[in-house]
Amino acid sequence: MPINDELEEDQNQKDSDKKESKSKVNKGNLLVILTGVLVITITPISTWLVVRNFGPDTAAATEETPEKEKGEEKSPENSKEVLFPIDPLVVNIAETRMTRVLSVQMHLVLSDEKLKTVLEDKMPMVKDRIMSIVGRKTLSELEDESGRKKLKRDIALEINEMTRDEMAGTVLNVVFSQFLIQ
Repeated sequence: MPINDELEEDQNQKDSDKKESKSKVNKGNLLVILTGVLVITITPISTWLVVRNFGPDTAAATEETPEKEKGEEKSPENSKEVLFPIDPLVVNIAETRMTRVLSVQMHLVLSDEKLKTVLEDKMPMVKDRIMSIVGRKTLSELEDESGRKKLKRDIALEINEMTRDEMAGTVLNVVFSQFLIQ
């Protein structure tokens, strides 16, 4: 009988060793799963925080308008800026043999409400000028952030030149609400 007892003890020892190794494997799997869940949840949250604090919107919000750069003060009655939407435009990109287009929607930030009525009356000419400016830009200029900033300045300057004789205010900034290169 002692041999049977020893065999049973060996068998029991082997069974307990298997249970311990399974529990170690289960603990290892659990650790990997928990690490994966943490990475999956923390990554989007940290990305959102970084983009919210350092993204392109904060850079646009901190840009000074041309009038502020010149040191000009706005009069109290004209202190409220006006947003003027431009319908979406699709424009061929220069030097792409008409294979690439830019779909863009923008808003003009106006210094005075009077300019809004002037622009509404001249809307076909405004769109034509914008399409001409955008159509001269190359793909590399449109993909580059500094190129997009220059595009905004060019549009504002061109519209200000077009409405200069109206004495109804100026375009302070151009804001892209859609900018899609296809």
